Amino acid sequence: MPLNSFSNYLKPGGRKQHYIHALRVQRINTDSALIYIDLAFQEAKKSHNINYQGEVSLSKARIHLLRGEIDLAIEYGLQSHKYYSQKKNHEGISKANLLLAQAYSIIKEKKKSDECLKLAENYAQSNKQHQMLIEALICRGNTCFQFGKYAAAMKYYKDAKQKMKRIVNPYLETKINNNIANILMNTGNTPEALKIYKKAIVQYRKINQPLDELLILYNIGRQYREVKMIDSSLYYNNLCLSLALKVHSLEDITYSYSGLKESYQILGDYKTALHYNELMNVYQDSLQMNANKVRIARLEADYELRRGKEIIQIQKRKLILTKRKTTFALLALFIASSLIILGLFYFRKSRKLNQALKQSNAEIREQNKTIDKALHEKEVLLKEVHHRVKNSLQIVSSLLNLQESQLTDEIAIDALRNSKIRIQTIALMHQSLYQSDADLGRVNSASYLQNILSLQLQALSVKTKQIETYTDFEDLELSIDQAVPLGLIASELINNALKHAYKETKNPHLSLITKMVDNELLLKISDNGSGFESNDFRNHFSLGLEIVEALNNQLHGKMECPSTPKGTSFTFLFPLE
Repeated sequence: MPLNSFSNYLKPGGRKQHYIHALRVQRINTDSALIYIDLAFQEAKKSHNINYQGEVSLSKARIHLLRGEIDLAIEYGLQSHKYYSQKKNHEGISKANLLLAQAYSIIKEKKKSDECLKLAENYAQSNKQHQMLIEALICRGNTCFQFGKYAAAMKYYKDAKQKMKRIVNPYLETKINNNIANILMNTGNTPEALKIYKKAIVQYRKINQPLDELLILYNIGRQYREVKMIDSSLYYNNLCLSLALKVHSLEDITYSYSGLKESYQILGDYKTALHYNELMNVYQDSLQMNANKVRIARLEADYELRRGKEIIQIQKRKLILTKRKTTFALLALFIASSLIILGLFYFRKSRKLNQALKQSNAEIREQNKTIDKALHEKEVLLKEVHHRVKNSLQIVSSLLNLQESQLTDEIAIDALRNSKIRIQTIALMHQSLYQSDADLGRVNSASYLQNILSLQLQALSVKTKQIETYTDFEDLELSIDQAVPLGLIASELINNALKHAYKETKNPHLSLITKMVDNELLLKISDNGSGFESNDFRNHFSLGLEIVEALNNQLHGKMECPSTPKGTSFTFLFPLE
């Protein structure tokens, strides 16, 4: 998160200054950075800006990571993750996961490191965060390096170097090259490693990164020592010591004295080696003392915080208990007095009310019986009406069959068949109403459309190929006013597809789908036939398509019909009543 992201929260010249100073010096002097970030951390805890608290916690974790205090880095990294999760700040969560992955990698907890890296990489890929992806690759390379898998580590570093072409970040680029040099040194390619190290020193000096420069100086000195080039080793160890003293890095001072001790041992100057060994032990003790002080201070702070919270909670509970007792006593007194007065008042009327209630209940039971009987008779009559309407439509369909058998004109026969199917479609709706135990005013859309499809396939089975059908109907209850136009639309489009779409199609298939989309019913009917000759189906004269458009307007629906030589798809969107 950029530094100015908290400008609305902090007053000019106020608490943000400590946080800014910590970021400026964290890679120059971790002691100063830790002082500043601790001040910022205490101030952030008093604020109400959760994102700011998460960012300060994350920066504190980074500083502890630079200092080699891995347990503290993990503690504050998890705390940062918690703050960001409260505000659902996905970028912050990903940054916290990346830091935790780096910390777990150092202590060789590969499973935890991989889990955190995967979460960070998923966010970085979906949001095109190239720098985060590069840092994740570096972390994966470091994990492999920790376990001695140098080939795998080299692959990750080279992938990271390839991705550096998309961004400009001299520090990351130098860090990648430095890691590659570490592998070269561990695999015996010392000259090439030293060449990269020396370039890295120049680059780190340009961008003012003394802590990273210290590590390289120590590595070069160690390498020269291993090949018995003691003068060069002493030169780089002294450079490392001088820089470590300048930035007050106790850990690097200790390493420098250790390297000097080993070099003078090789030279046989045991007096000087003993001197540096004593200095090394002094700084090791200082490091351990500082670590112990930090642990003690943290334990004391945690204890005082817990103790203070416990005292506050005890006082709150006592106060709440006292208030409750007083409130309950007054409430009990009021209730008792009220009950006595109400009891005397209602006792006189209870007998009359009981008698009236019994009489009222008897009348209600009689009325309910009458209503239930009337409702049952109504349902029976409605089912009979739907049954008779269905039978009447079947009679009309049968008359059309007779008329069809006496005709020879194919156009007239086709028109009669289309009319017969439309009548049967309406008859199916009435049939579903009198056969169902559900609301007589509602039609189940799934079973209704399935029956229409079966009717069409049966009616045109002689003239059609073996067609593969796919249906996915959402189980909805529609009013009669909506069910009939919907069924007729489906019937017309299925009929049109079966008769005209598959003349040159080898493996024909037909798809019918219904589902709810934002409180509206979506109907989609698709085929893989030859399609219309033009993109707009309205250019094709057809009674069936005119009926479809009219019925769509009746339902106040939206209609789309993209058509290509590979198929046609009708899509309708109707508001439900």
